[in-house]
Amino acid sequence: DRTRGSILEKGGPVTLLPLIHALPHRYLPRSITSFSDCSIFFNLNSPNFSNSSCCFLYYSIQFLRIRVHTNMASSATINKIESAHQMYREGRYAEALGFYTDALSLAKTKSQKIALHSNRAACFLKLHDFKKAADECTLVLELDQKNTGALMLRAQTLVTLKEYHSALFDVNRLIELNPSSEVYQNLHARLKTQLVVILPFSWVFFLCLFTFFTNSSVPFVALSMA
Repeated sequence: DRTRGSILEKGGPVTLLPLIHALPHRYLPRSITSFSDCSIFFNLNSPNFSNSSCCFLYYSIQFLRIRVHTNMASSATINKIESAHQMYREGRYAEALGFYTDALSLAKTKSQKIALHSNRAACFLKLHDFKKAADECTLVLELDQKNTGALMLRAQTLVTLKEYHSALFDVNRLIELNPSSEVYQNLHARLKTQLVVILPFSWVFFLCLFTFFTNSSVPFVALSMA
């Protein structure tokens, strides 16, 4: 609450971190210095890592502090965003998504667009539409390449989609932005471990494919054109 209050005093967006699953203490960083540095954690050591319900533990949503954004189009827009926030709190994610989308079409500043795209990503995440959540994060990163929250959230959704190499790319970018972050370093190590685990299965697949083509009486060119 003390940290949240200081953000309010500075007039920035308030970022909340709802807990989706109980997080074992060993996965928490020793010290949390800012919300953006600890938005998401991955339980890569879980035996059910491939299960989407175990892939995301935290997500963030930015509740716009409307009164400091005086250049927002109208009171109707402000009411729309506040209604979306309330719907989100009540778990009405599909409805909140629609309101955030309407507000996005009226947003004027880059910070407003970043916050609303981030909120849309959080809604898609709750609706288990991970591909669209990743797409929203990409839109945020097009506006702000150094947005660590969007990088973490996109990495999260890519892990859920089992696109581990792409997730590792985002984590590497996070480490470039903050090399001293223990959270990012641990996440990088766990992702690398996961890639080592799944790599043998990829080699088995290609070995079977190679064996099929080398032992087949059908010319390879004919198969490739079929």
